[in-house]
Amino acid sequence: MMKKRFGKEKISIKSIGSTRFYFGLFVGILTAFTLSYLFNYSREILRTLTSSSADLMILDQNELHFYNYFYASISAVLGLSITLWIWLHQVPSKKRMSTIYSQVARTNSYLFFWLILMLIARFGTLLVFILFSRSSYDNQLKLYEDFGIIFLLLPLVVFLYNWISIRRVYHVGTWMAISFFVCILGTITLYNFTSLDQEIINKAYFKHFEEEHQFVDMKLEYARANYGLEFNSETIEALKKYRTESSYNQVAILKSAFSSNKPVSLDTIILQIIVVRNVKDQGWCLYDKNSINFWPYAFPSDIKKQIYLNLSDSAKTYELYQLLLEEINLVNTPKIEWQDYLNSSRIERRRISFAEWMTPKVLIYQLIDVRDSLLKIDKFESYSKMLPEICLSE
Repeated sequence: MMKKRFGKEKISIKSIGSTRFYFGLFVGILTAFTLSYLFNYSREILRTLTSSSADLMILDQNELHFYNYFYASISAVLGLSITLWIWLHQVPSKKRMSTIYSQVARTNSYLFFWLILMLIARFGTLLVFILFSRSSYDNQLKLYEDFGIIFLLLPLVVFLYNWISIRRVYHVGTWMAISFFVCILGTITLYNFTSLDQEIINKAYFKHFEEEHQFVDMKLEYARANYGLEFNSETIEALKKYRTESSYNQVAILKSAFSSNKPVSLDTIILQIIVVRNVKDQGWCLYDKNSINFWPYAFPSDIKKQIYLNLSDSAKTYELYQLLLEEINLVNTPKIEWQDYLNSSRIERRRISFAEWMTPKVLIYQLIDVRDSLLKIDKFESYSKMLPEICLSE
């Protein structure tokens, strides 16, 4: 009959030590709250950084709640890791194997704590700087939808790994089950007390585009009231974005619609007016800035063609003249002094920069020719009068 070489004692406050037990609980709770705040504030800081080169990354409500619960749960189990690490920091036992297993369990808890922190930090920062901050990113990657199971399993793996190591030292009994429910309670508590409202940064970000968004809403309401036009939510959302794939595609589709030999729809004309007025970006362009193809909007010659194609439609004709007026106003945007530039709004700066650096000269010449030819049409003399002269800068 084999003799037991190593007998495990039951884990208890007495075996841990009263002082060490309560100190471990305190440090574990403090660690959990600190990590949860750290994760949440880091997410908001990294979200803010995405707006420097792309549109601000905005999480939908389901995604936001998912990440808040993940931060709370992983913080709770990492707090447990620190608590267990402190509990096992005791005077070496007379039993040699107990001392060895205790040191192994402490090492594993400490190692896993920093390993998980490194994993979250590295994974989060890489995604932000390589993908989320990239121009044209449009929330194509849904981590919580495509890889949600990983986020759910990670806290569970950390929890089980800690207790597997401790079971080599103690008979854990009901302590493992109790700590599991404590972690669940801690997750709910951390979620309620440490979750941050992303609307604080969202409102500050959209404040910079308030003028553009007001014009979008005004023009869409004008189209609904006067022409009965309705636009779907995807179209409106793309109108209010600037450096995303959907926004770039919208600019390109509107431009190509005018280049066809078929009459464009009234809603397309309205959308193109909004895009020109707000100076929407076309994204990466293969053409040289001196090429007319560098112009991201409907060519003046295409607008003129559409006017001739829609001579019988007074509503379309009027809006086409409005579109031409917007392009002339954009080209005519005057230069201002540096001090005035600093005090100007974001859209004013964008219009000034676009008129000076991104408007091909050949486009301006075409705009002049189109305006001169339209002035000769007696039928639309009243419309033509609202087209100002075009300033050709040296």
